[in-house]
Amino acid sequence: METLLKDCFNASIKNTFSSGFIWKHAFNIDQAVVNTPGSKFYTLEKYHMIGDSIRAIHIHKNPYTWIESILRSSKSRNMMLTPYPDIQRQRSSDQPIVHGLNLCYLAELWTKHSAYWLNVAEQKRVLRIQYEELIKGKSGVRNTIHSVAKFWDLGMPGEINIPTEVHNSDDFTEAKRQYYLNQKPTQLTEKQLTRINEWLHPVVMEELGYSYYGPESDRKVNLLQQEVKHIPPKGQPIPPPLAQKHSEPAPKVYKNTDEPPKESILKVGSKVKKADKVLMVASGMSASQYKDFDYKGNGWTIVAINNGWQAVPGDWDYWIRPSDFKGLKPTEKDTCGMIVEKYGPQLNNYGGQKACGYSITLNAAYWALAELRPSILGFLGADMNYKPDSKGDTHIYGVGWDIKNKGVADPDRMAEMYKGQRKGAENETAAEYLEYIYKRLESTAEIQSCTVYNLSYGCDTRLPYQRQRAKRLSVINKG
Repeated sequence: METLLKDCFNASIKNTFSSGFIWKHAFNIDQAVVNTPGSKFYTLEKYHMIGDSIRAIHIHKNPYTWIESILRSSKSRNMMLTPYPDIQRQRSSDQPIVHGLNLCYLAELWTKHSAYWLNVAEQKRVLRIQYEELIKGKSGVRNTIHSVAKFWDLGMPGEINIPTEVHNSDDFTEAKRQYYLNQKPTQLTEKQLTRINEWLHPVVMEELGYSYYGPESDRKVNLLQQEVKHIPPKGQPIPPPLAQKHSEPAPKVYKNTDEPPKESILKVGSKVKKADKVLMVASGMSASQYKDFDYKGNGWTIVAINNGWQAVPGDWDYWIRPSDFKGLKPTEKDTCGMIVEKYGPQLNNYGGQKACGYSITLNAAYWALAELRPSILGFLGADMNYKPDSKGDTHIYGVGWDIKNKGVADPDRMAEMYKGQRKGAENETAAEYLEYIYKRLESTAEIQSCTVYNLSYGCDTRLPYQRQRAKRLSVINKG
């Protein structure tokens, strides 16, 4: 990452003891400020430099492969004994010790380190990058550099040189790359995984995009409440610890409200627009109508949803998909924009996941409202009409994945699951809920001074937005 930043952006890296800046492993900087205020490595002044004179990137790795890499490293004990003496201690007889190292402590260390930087990122502009994304190859490097450029409004470099060799990577083989990309431990036993999982906090795992591997076990949810604290930002009250946002045993917790939170929406809408006209392309049959108009030539930003990228190959600016996307993925040749797999923080601006709906189309649209802040939001391929054509296809790529594997389309499954859960709408039908949840997006966009349109034509549609032709909107927008 350092090599890429230096080559692509002529960056100066400040991440060593000698530089006098913040040590990257100082997850407990807030405690150290209190306990050792004279320490040159932990000072509140240095913390406040983040986002001002320092641009910070948090690169994180899957906890299981990270633990195994520590166990494999012949230097691990020498490197980690001094700053982390607990690494060799067995605090209870059932804590597994491998090569003299406490696996529970390693998991706790990963959790606290990650939680600290998640806490900092809530107050500061810190870019988070998955190590697994970075090592994917050309596409991963391109996505990473694109993320850096977008995050700090930097220009994309004319040419991205991928280094064939960097410091400390002499023994990095293709087999190791595939091992890290699979994110599955190969050395840890089921019993060891059970104990490790106790120390991997669910909020941290979810926020960083990782899934638990191995047997379920009780989480040490009080861990972060006791040991990971927020640092007070300048002139602001101390927010609650990250762990307090999660309440076991609920798998996910969001701040939810049926009505769009107007104050939060206006705050998002007050930011500078990144795009004026945004086209959301899902994978319904009308997505093929994309070729009937020159969207890119008329200034539209293209956001592909799941398999919708197949309707706009080489044209999409953003591709939004869940982390467990099962469909066909674009090749490196077809990868032309930024890949988005996390949209929970954006949904929280509009009331949270449950309030916004569990459809990827809705999630992608709320992401676009939060990140791009357009004046026009148009849809293609989102008509929710699943009548098979003469070939039996229901989508541009064939039979819909949800229809084929679950027997029902995703929007209808969502409507059946969540109908009647809103206050005052206990007796609503699935159809009524579906219209409500999509109309909620429209009313939310109106608060943000954005108009939502259905740009499909000549087909049945259940999308409850006014129909309009893209050519007409482009003319209006120019005039």
